[in-house]
Amino acid sequence: MSKEIFVISLGGSLIVPAGGINNSFLSEFKSAIKNLSKKHKFVIVCGGGSTARVYIKSLRKAGISNYLQSLIGISITRTNARFVSYFFDHDSNEGIPHDMKHVKNLLKKHDIVFCGALRYADRQTSDSTAAKLAHFLKGTFINMTNVNGLYTSDPRKDKSAKLIPNVNALESPTA
Repeated sequence: MSKEIFVISLGGSLIVPAGGINNSFLSEFKSAIKNLSKKHKFVIVCGGGSTARVYIKSLRKAGISNYLQSLIGISITRTNARFVSYFFDHDSNEGIPHDMKHVKNLLKKHDIVFCGALRYADRQTSDSTAAKLAHFLKGTFINMTNVNGLYTSDPRKDKSAKLIPNVNALESPTA
């Protein structure tokens, strides 16, 4: 019997909040995932968090293109993925995957696979990468963030943001 696959979008804000690396959260997360990986497989898609925002903001102020801003964000998600994999004491010679097929192949050998953004796409986020991966792998998508749900916009910045209670992969999210 094959193991059920869960794809977790691990928000960079949980890995590296503005104050620094969140070791206590990562320790609890590691313990839970290692325990659950006895019966399930996991893909952990790491976001860029405050680290990515600092770099992107600097490039934006310098007038650098959105494309290059996105590339630095992608690099930071991959750095966070490498860091979290090391935090899990997972030193894979295969590296951090850069495409869905590589993720799928690594899942054949490992119960836990770590990645960041997989490629450049306009308006792509680590959350959308994880959702697409979950669909590709026929897995369950879990979004872990420092916000209590999925909203139409950032509820910390937009008071009119509406919670999206359910999202179906076959249709657009609705409020």
